[in-house]
Amino acid sequence: MRNVTLVVITFLLACLSAFAQTPDATPLPTVGTIAYQPQYFLAAGGGWSKYTDPHAHGWMTMGAKVSENNFVAGNLVMTSTKASTTVDFGRYLIQENGFTLAALGGLGMASGSGAVNGEVAGGVSLAKDLSKWTKVPHTAVVFTVKADKVAGDDIKPAFLLGFVIGFGH
Repeated sequence: MRNVTLVVITFLLACLSAFAQTPDATPLPTVGTIAYQPQYFLAAGGGWSKYTDPHAHGWMTMGAKVSENNFVAGNLVMTSTKASTTVDFGRYLIQENGFTLAALGGLGMASGSGAVNGEVAGGVSLAKDLSKWTKVPHTAVVFTVKADKVAGDDIKPAFLLGFVIGFGH
């Protein structure tokens, strides 16, 4: 169990180190142009995980742009018996044809059954711009696959679906 935790932490640190660059470093290669990066965003929705009890949960995220292509997001995920909060650091990877792909990695804490434990999380999000249909600027539907590791538990994947709205440029 301890080895799995070390592997997950090492993987997340390696992913986060890809975001850090020194001023004289060669820029990261870009596949596409990220046309819109909101200064702030709000998202909410529901999710499901086969490995948690209860399986269904609700979530809410508030985020802010920290630098070009990078953002930070505070997340709250709740079920009827458990709750977790994480702070994710993310990077927009590609934005093409109304789709945006982002990578996430974060730390936080989870509570339930009278205990509070540390949590490590990582995942990917795919958003589809809905502005053309909703006539509300900077709205999207977002699908996220996250893997959470809470101290004392196995790694548990979760599937999240919701809506996001961005503010500012």
